Amino acid sequence: AIPEAVARIANTASQVFVEANYESQLDSFKQSFTLISSSLAEIREKIKTGELATQKVSSEIKLLEALKIYGDRHPDVVLLRKEIIELAKTLIQGLKNLQTMQVGQRKDLISLVMEPHVEIPELSAIENDLNTLKPILELEINTYREMYNSIFKRLQEIEVSSNDGSWLEAKVIEAASIPGRPAKPNKKMNLLIAIILGLFLGVGITFFLEYLDSS
Repeated sequence: AIPEAVARIANTASQVFVEANYESQLDSFKQSFTLISSSLAEIREKIKTGELATQKVSSEIKLLEALKIYGDRHPDVVLLRKEIIELAKTLIQGLKNLQTMQVGQRKDLISLVMEPHVEIPELSAIENDLNTLKPILELEINTYREMYNSIFKRLQEIEVSSNDGSWLEAKVIEAASIPGRPAKPNKKMNLLIAIILGLFLGVGITFFLEYLDSS
C-alpha cells in the first residue's frame, strides 16, 4: 500500500543520512587530528633546535669570559669548547628548522649559530653579535612554546569531543509511521467552518431583506 511504502522510504532516507553524516564527520575529525598532530611535531622540533642554538650561544659567551680569566687549559674552558663543538655538529642536522625560524631570515645569524667559535680572537669579534642573538633566540623559543601549548590544548579538546561522540551524532528522533487518518481534508473542521459561515450569511441576508422592505 502507498502509506506503508512512503513510511519505509522516509525511514530508509533518514537512516542513510545518519550514516552518511557520521562518516563525513569522522573523516573531518581524522583530517583535523592529523593536521594538528603534524603541526605540533614541527613546532616541537623548532623548539628543540632553538634551545640547542641558545645553549651554544650561551656557551660561547661563557667561554669568552672563562678564557679572559683562566686561560686555555682550565677545566671549564676545555669543557665549554667540547660542548660548543658538539652542539655545532648537532645544529647542522637541524639546519632546516633554523632556516624556517626568524633567525634563519639572516644569513649572518645562521652562520653565527652553525659554526663553532672556541678561540679568543673569533669570540671577541662576535661578542656583541652573540649578546644580541641570545635574546632573539629566547624570544622565538617562547613564542613557539606558546603556540605549541595553544595547539596542544585544541588537540585535547578534539580528543575529548571524539571520546563522548556527541559531535558525531545525528539521530532519528521519531521513525515515520502510518497515520490513522488523512492529513487532508479535515472534514470536522471544514464542517464547523461551513456552519459558522452559513449562520452569518443567513443572518446577514435577513437583515438586508428587512432593510429593502419599505412597505
